Amino acid sequence: MLDKMLSSVTECFLCCITRPCRNKIVIENCSNVVVQYEAYIYQGASVSKIDGGVGAVGVDANLTMEIIRAEGLKPSTGRIPPKGKAIETCDYGGRISLRYKFEHVDWDYSPEIRNFGVLDKVQISPLSKEEIERRMELLRQMQAAEELKIKTERDAAELKKNTERKCSSGYQHTCSARDTPKIKCNLCGDWYCNNHIEAKTKWSVFGGVGGHVCPKM
Repeated sequence: MLDKMLSSVTECFLCCITRPCRNKIVIENCSNVVVQYEAYIYQGASVSKIDGGVGAVGVDANLTMEIIRAEGLKPSTGRIPPKGKAIETCDYGGRISLRYKFEHVDWDYSPEIRNFGVLDKVQISPLSKEEIERRMELLRQMQAAEELKIKTERDAAELKKNTERKCSSGYQHTCSARDTPKIKCNLCGDWYCNNHIEAKTKWSVFGGVGGHVCPKM
């Protein structure tokens, strides 16, 4: 079950003429880790749609984000240092949906997303040492999986490209099957099929089978 890390208290912000500013929201990082956040500011007809999604039974953060994106909202992003604060401003009657992640600890933004109104001071609770270690281990696993995915996709693209290459040999009728990857000659740098990859001199190629005349031999 997801631990609730976001909470809020009501505050009154004083502007330069000592009157309450009713369009400010403070985000306070109570932890010892840098926090990255996304704040989606909305008002008007969007309020009922988004408020209805956040916290509703059977509606998770991913579905809530779909609602927010469907409204065309762009996030205000920021970083909050340990024990630091950030201030977001929304229009009168507006609301803010907030999600966050702990920098170098979380792989992605927290599945917890909450709505807040003006005069709220949002507090992001600190993580226990055990929770930080658990999340960092998950982060390492996700990073390793992502690196493997990138390498697999890169290798597949390279294989496809080398398969589609044309053999550099002038004797195409003696080439290996077309659907075999071509190999780069380490000497001349040209690409050849399996049958022509062996580098030979112009004298040794005569009477032999396969290979190519390599100018570097």
